[in-house]
Amino acid sequence: MLYLFEDMDKVTQGVYEAMLPRLSDQRCEKVKSYRGETDKKLCAVSYLLLRYALIEEYNMTGRRSLVDFEYIKNEKPVLRGCEGIYFNMSHCICGAVCALSDQNIGVDIQDIRPFRDSVLDRIAAPDEKARVLASSNPQRDFCRLWSFKECISKLRGGGLAEDFSKITEKTAENLEIMVLENERYILTCSEKMPLIKITLTQLRCVIGF
Repeated sequence: MLYLFEDMDKVTQGVYEAMLPRLSDQRCEKVKSYRGETDKKLCAVSYLLLRYALIEEYNMTGRRSLVDFEYIKNEKPVLRGCEGIYFNMSHCICGAVCALSDQNIGVDIQDIRPFRDSVLDRIAAPDEKARVLASSNPQRDFCRLWSFKECISKLRGGGLAEDFSKITEKTAENLEIMVLENERYILTCSEKMPLIKITLTQLRCVIGF
């Protein structure tokens, strides 16, 4: 299941501070590692979406959903002590998303914004670069391309060190890729699954902050 939170404008400083005690110590350290306040809030919300998902799908009530991560290949996170439960998280300016599955999963969300040619050169195969540059909406096409490659890299545990130019539609042809788009962002998941949009009220009711 995909859990999406878009109401970042409602995460005031007071709400954010109320969230912090609902994070694991490990996640609190991760939150503190960000410099920007928006990134701190997104990092906290992402984790609370995971807790929400674990409560909803696996009935991990109370502190059982207060999980820590272990890190495997290229810092890919897995749930400590939760064999057979796979997750992936992502966030951008527009919101946060968490995917929960019984198989390895990758997800990415990207806000649509201007890009640098040097980044396109680095991540795109020649035909992909040509397609973006010839597009009537290159910002959207670049975002779609980046989100796809980031999603597949996260699925495989390649990380940002992976050569994104070698991640193409052909390398992912055995996957049922799910893409959701609107005017603000593009979301890509390596598996087709139901999407649930979570409100701040729902988070408060289930997590209790």
